[in-house]
Amino acid sequence: MLADGIADRDSRTMPLLPAGTVVRRDLNGSPGWSVAGWRWLLASYEFGQVTKIAWTERSETKQLVAKQPHAEEDGGLFPLSGLPGLPPLGELPDEQRELRRTLVLAHAMDPTTAEVELSFGRIRWNFDHGDAWVWRTELAAGSGLIGGTMTSRQPTSPAEPSSDAVADADVRVRRPARDHDGPRAIGEA
Repeated sequence: MLADGIADRDSRTMPLLPAGTVVRRDLNGSPGWSVAGWRWLLASYEFGQVTKIAWTERSETKQLVAKQPHAEEDGGLFPLSGLPGLPPLGELPDEQRELRRTLVLAHAMDPTTAEVELSFGRIRWNFDHGDAWVWRTELAAGSGLIGGTMTSRQPTSPAEPSSDAVADADVRVRRPARDHDGPRAIGEA
C-alpha cells in the first residue's frame, strides 16, 4: 500500500524500518510523527527564508513548541537536561515532556527551479525577529532529492518528465449547488 502511487525507483530506495518504529503523533491537529520518544511536526516556509520564519505569526501549536525552554549557548542537538531552573524531564507530566521533545521539519520548494530546502531542528520563539532556530541541520539545501540521496544536480527545466509511470489520482469535480426554485423571500418556508 505504501508503494502505491510512488515511483518504482523511489520505492526501492526507501529504508526498511520495522513496523511501529515511526508512529503518527499529531499535536493539536498539526501533523506529526515520533520515534524513540521524539516528535517532529511539519512546517512550510518561503524558499530561501528558513532563518526568518516568524513563529510568532504561525499556528498556536508552532508557537507553543517555539516557546519551549532551551539553552541559548548549547549547540548540542537535544539540550534538554541540566538547564538551570528547569525540572528534569522525568518530573514533568507526560504532555509537557512530549512538548519539550518536539522538533520541526521545515520544507520549501522554489516553484521556478524545483529546488528544495529541508531543515530539521528546534525552533525558537523569535519575537525579537532573530533567527527562527535554536539549532537546525539542513537535510537538503537547494538540491534535489533523487532516489533517496541528496544531489547537487540543477534541473534543466522546471518540470522534468519522469521515466516511471505512476497512476493518476482519482479526482472529482464538484459542481456548485443551485437553487432550482429561485430565490426565496425572507420568512418563506
